[in-house]
Amino acid sequence: MAYVKVGPWVNGGAPALSATNLDTIETQYDEAVADLATHATLDTGVHGAGASTLATEADLTVHTDLTTAHGAVSTATASKMVVRDASGRTKFAAPNAAGDALIKGTRVTVAELPAVTDEKILKGTGGSMEEVDWPDLATHTGVAAAHHAKTTSFADMTDRAGVSKLGWASGKLLKGAGVTSDPVVLSSYSYSIAASDSLKHSNDTQQNFADGSYTKQKETHLDDLLPGNIRIKFDLEAGPDETVYGRLYRNGGVIGSERTTSGGWVTYSEDFDASSWVIGDLIQVYCWTDDGSFNSSVIYLRIYYDLTFIDAS
Repeated sequence: MAYVKVGPWVNGGAPALSATNLDTIETQYDEAVADLATHATLDTGVHGAGASTLATEADLTVHTDLTTAHGAVSTATASKMVVRDASGRTKFAAPNAAGDALIKGTRVTVAELPAVTDEKILKGTGGSMEEVDWPDLATHTGVAAAHHAKTTSFADMTDRAGVSKLGWASGKLLKGAGVTSDPVVLSSYSYSIAASDSLKHSNDTQQNFADGSYTKQKETHLDDLLPGNIRIKFDLEAGPDETVYGRLYRNGGVIGSERTTSGGWVTYSEDFDASSWVIGDLIQVYCWTDDGSFNSSVIYLRIYYDLTFIDAS
């Protein structure tokens, strides 16, 4: 309602409080009380606020349950509130100054380690660190059984089995004699080579070619003496409607049988007596194809053998 000013000083008049004015005042008082009661329960707008602006109890519940309230994130982001991710974890930037939080994946510097008493060292114990005495290295050196040593002193090790201080003469080998015995120096030994499928050297690059006569396609360098038989393998593949030929060479001279195929990959194997071969020899694969319209291919050049040492002392 619109309230009307009444009372003893109306429009500057003389004081006059009539029964009518008292009734008016009482009526306006009752209406004001009713208006205030209505104001307390409004949900459509108060002081200019629309219904969409006011928060109801349901709105507050939804807000409480939010996982991204106020733009919170689980990544290390400046000026953002923190929220856990689906795994219950969150991330922080690595520390950079004193007072920064230490996180997994970062380390403390030496200067940040706790102070340690003179002649003490830090020892990990149950996930924590504690000070312990510096080890007595002088006593440790003289312990006869240290590190399960078999001898009673270092001097006992200086001439065991003719081996001076665990060293041995140039060109000699030590031969094991069991876990409870000293090794034996071999004064004379040899070794033998036998062809097998134990791979010792490989050159596995693929070469494609369309040459019409035998041409070198692959090559490997012999780095060891091989006093015995070895096995050499390589693979050939023919191009479409072609027949491909290949064979093994040594230093540009033929040593292997001619191999041929008109289909997909085929592995060829051949054994050789390499006892007369020398370090620096070149083992090669030469190939050609009867139709240069398409490329044929060669892959792998592999050497196989077993090595056996022989005690001749």
